[in-house]
Amino acid sequence: IYFLEDFMERENDFGVFAVMYVKQLIEANERPSIDGWKNFIYMQTKNVNKANKVCPRTAFLGLCEEGYIKNIPVGMYLNKVNCKNKQYAIAAIEILKKDDSLKNNPKKLWELVPNHPNSHNGQMNVVCSLWNANLIVK
Repeated sequence: IYFLEDFMERENDFGVFAVMYVKQLIEANERPSIDGWKNFIYMQTKNVNKANKVCPRTAFLGLCEEGYIKNIPVGMYLNKVNCKNKQYAIAAIEILKKDDSLKNNPKKLWELVPNHPNSHNGQMNVVCSLWNANLIVK
């Protein structure tokens, strides 16, 4: 598993933060949480708006809930049962399982996610970075 070194050129990318957060969770033997994600993002950026951004957070926590992230146990990490960002992230992983060539193209991947809004808001960066860091259970 590789982490930071391979992502440094994409500073402030939610995908980079997702990979870093997983590394921290694994090292500390902790479970992800809404507050944990917010605190982690804030510590990286010192930006409250980034820390509170919902789309990448719920995509990440949704993947954790369903057991898609290596070494993160299945559990309830979101406050809602039906989360569109979670569904988008899961759909993106299923697409990547069939076509790995999209792993570095979040925009194109987003276009293939069913029922997606016009633009993604970091969800695909989270998926692609976790995929490329070999942190997705395939």
